[in-house]
Amino acid sequence: MHPSLKTSRKAVRVVTVASDSISASAAKVDLTSTNAFAEFGVDLSSYQDGKHILALYEGTNSAFGFISASAPGGETLVELITNGDCEAAKPTLDGVALNGYRCTQEQSTDFAHGGSYSIKALSDGTASNNLVGGWYDSQSKFINGALYYYDTYHYIPTGSWNQVSLFYNDGTNSGAITTKDSWVHSTKWANKISAAFAGWRIVTESQANPTGYAVYFDDISIKRMTDCAATGALVTSTKGGATRAWTSNSGINPNNALTYKIFRVY
Repeated sequence: MHPSLKTSRKAVRVVTVASDSISASAAKVDLTSTNAFAEFGVDLSSYQDGKHILALYEGTNSAFGFISASAPGGETLVELITNGDCEAAKPTLDGVALNGYRCTQEQSTDFAHGGSYSIKALSDGTASNNLVGGWYDSQSKFINGALYYYDTYHYIPTGSWNQVSLFYNDGTNSGAITTKDSWVHSTKWANKISAAFAGWRIVTESQANPTGYAVYFDDISIKRMTDCAATGALVTSTKGGATRAWTSNSGINPNNALTYKIFRVY
């Protein structure tokens, strides 16, 4: 029985009506206490009646919540970056400018993906990994459990770094990207699952005497998803409730493969 029903004095019957696995690439889930939803390639519209519970499982962890009778309004993505095209100034995230370590950053016309400008991150010559761009110290700008979409471009000229890696707020990274002399387009969906993980950053490998080495950024977009497709489900903490939150969550990681069950409550 679902935990939220155990204390009820009224006899309650709960019946499993659907279940299956969910690939990591299919799941779009918000675990916050303000915008909870789930969308994973299965049409859930027939369960949007306030009488069903959605349960998600990841190994021994699980999250439960009631499927709202209110239909989702459609996938809604809210842009978090200002000046992402790098034309007017350095990109900012909630007022915090793109930053880095062991490098300087400036607008540049050397290369541009769109428009006339990009951001050039120039190494200070330290023979170490350089954090050449991102919001490494801005973890608080990203909400635990929220779902984000990253859409970024970078450029490494010949004679510069051998490779870079992009790090995301789910703790994963892109692995080594070695493409030179052309813009590399990187996209990713990711839930922030730990306060220890920053939102987005690009890091070079450690190389000897990297004086004059540069990486360029352009058209940086980071968006938070706040509503899901009409075939998904808004999740509330209580039956018939309005608060979009999960009734319980023992620590699932929606960046991984999941399974789901839907229960009908009588």
